[in-house]
Amino acid sequence: MCIRDRYQRRVRVENVPLVGSPFIFQIVPGEVSPHHSIAYGRGLEMEAVQGSIGEFTIQSRDRFSNNRETSCGEEIIVAVDHSNPKTQSKVIDNYDGTYTARYSREELGLQLISVTVDGSAIVGSPFIIFVQPEDGVPRESDQALPTSDQPWWP
Repeated sequence: MCIRDRYQRRVRVENVPLVGSPFIFQIVPGEVSPHHSIAYGRGLEMEAVQGSIGEFTIQSRDRFSNNRETSCGEEIIVAVDHSNPKTQSKVIDNYDGTYTARYSREELGLQLISVTVDGSAIVGSPFIIFVQPEDGVPRESDQALPTSDQPWWP
């Protein structure tokens, strides 16, 4: 495993220290790996209120799960319930290896939040949320949570 840190290495040739030894070097995170990148925050909690704004953070990571500390032009896409083109999402690059995603929760019922980095899904994506009316009282027309014998996708 490659862990990001500063290291010092002493080098000897035939038991004689090499000129300049010890050498100091730093290991930095590698290229972003969607399969190791994560998302977290209140905007991914299972229950949400209609009309509210969901917000969460995407942490880009390398293939060793080291957090990236810079952005390198990765394409981050947050898609909320593909069947509803009205739902908007916005992704902001924080220039520190993280991204802030914001989306509106307008439709009632189950919604899928898909997060991709350079076209590949991150860990845990798609995320499932259940949007309820502001008063918390479901209406007859609201989509109910599925039972164990029903599929979970809309």
